[in-house]
Amino acid sequence: MNMRVAGVVVLYNPDFKKLILNICSIISEVEMLFLIDNSDSICIKVDDLCKLSNNIRYIRNNENCGIAKALNQGAIEAIKEGFEWLLTMDQDSYFSDNLFFKTFLSFQDKTNVVIFSPSFRIESQQLSQDNKYVDTDYVITSGNIINLSIWNKLGGFRVDLFIDEVDTEFCFKARKNGFRIVFFEHIYMVHQLGVSYKVNSIFTGKEFLRYEHPPQRYYYMTRNRLIIIREYIFIYPSKCLVKLLHFPRMIYGIIAYETQRKQKIFYILKGVFHFFIGKKGALLM
Repeated sequence: MNMRVAGVVVLYNPDFKKLILNICSIISEVEMLFLIDNSDSICIKVDDLCKLSNNIRYIRNNENCGIAKALNQGAIEAIKEGFEWLLTMDQDSYFSDNLFFKTFLSFQDKTNVVIFSPSFRIESQQLSQDNKYVDTDYVITSGNIINLSIWNKLGGFRVDLFIDEVDTEFCFKARKNGFRIVFFEHIYMVHQLGVSYKVNSIFTGKEFLRYEHPPQRYYYMTRNRLIIIREYIFIYPSKCLVKLLHFPRMIYGIIAYETQRKQKIFYILKGVFHFFIGKKGALLM
C-alpha cells in the first residue's frame, strides 16, 4: 500500500547552512515539505530554498506563533493535500541516512500507531547497535512521523502551551486515548538541544557537557511543566513526579553553572505565578 508522507519544518531565525542540511536530509523522503516560518523578520533566502526542490512550500507567519500552532499549520496543509502521515522536524535536526524512513515504510502493523519516532544524538555521541523498537509514552517532537487521521481526532497540538511540553502533552493525550507511540531505539537523528558547553562538576571535578537556554525559555519550561503535572498526575503519576523533581535540579544547575542567573530565576518564578493564575499562551514582553 502506498502511504503518502509530507514533512514540516518549523523555522525561527534559523542558521541557513544548518537549515539546508536539514532539508537535504529529508526532501527525497517526503512528497511535499512545508516550511512554517515563525521568525521575527525575513532572515532566510527563500528563493534558494525553493530551488532545492519543487515540492517545498514556504509559509511565513510574520510573528512567532509558537511551535504548536506552526506544527498544526503544517498538519492542516498536509491533510488538504491528501497526505496520511507527517514528518515533524526542528530546523537544526537532520538524518544522516534514510534508515528511519525505510523502517517506517516496512513496519507491518501500523494499526493504532499515532507516532513513529527515532532516537536522537549529538554528533559525537556513541551509537547503540541494538536493532529493536519499543512502545513508549512520550517522545520529543522533532523527527516524528505522525498519523494525521489520529492527529485530527486528538485535536492537534495544544496551542496555549506555545512552546515546551507541547510534545509531552500530545503524547500523553494520545496514550490516554489508547494510541501507540513506536520508538526505534537503534535509529538516530542528529538533534541540537540548545547552546552546549563543557563544565567541570563542582563535586567530582569531572568535565561534562551542559546545555543552556535563554532566560525566557525557562518561563515556558516551568509554567508548562506544572500544567502537565496538574493535568496528568493521576494518569501518569511516576512520570509527573519525575517532572516535578526536575525543578530543584534545574535551579541548582542555573545557580552552579549558568550565566544570567537572576534573569533565569525571575522567569522561573514568573512561570510559577502565571501557572497559578491560569495565564497561558505567549509571554508578552
